[in-house]
Amino acid sequence: AIKKGYVVVGIDNFISSTLSPDDATSLIHAILSSPTSSKLSITTIAPPRINKTKWDQLRKTAVAAGGGTLVASGAVLMATPLHPVGHAMALGGMGVLGMEFEAPRTVMNSAKERWSKRKSWSRKKSSSVSQGKDG
Repeated sequence: AIKKGYVVVGIDNFISSTLSPDDATSLIHAILSSPTSSKLSITTIAPPRINKTKWDQLRKTAVAAGGGTLVASGAVLMATPLHPVGHAMALGGMGVLGMEFEAPRTVMNSAKERWSKRKSWSRKKSSSVSQGKDG
């Protein structure tokens, strides 16, 4: 069903951007009144949702509060003897924040890439050292 605010991009095989509103109306009437045509195909694009609902705002706030609390608690614990727990909490908080916000997601993805490069580099280094000892 076509709803208010949708953008019509096609009417049957015609691209609607090439038609004026009067031409589009005439085309629709011609198709519907034609005895050979039994159906009309209209292609639409729904506009992006600009107005967020209260639930969307509440979810975003809850994710920000929960993720921020985990990151902050993890940062505090990193300075104590429980630093492995602090690292895990901070990374978990970044993961939670990444569910809703683009910046933490980008930071986590770049950290994952750097970590995998470092792991592969250290594996190459250790394998070359072990091969040198055997030979």
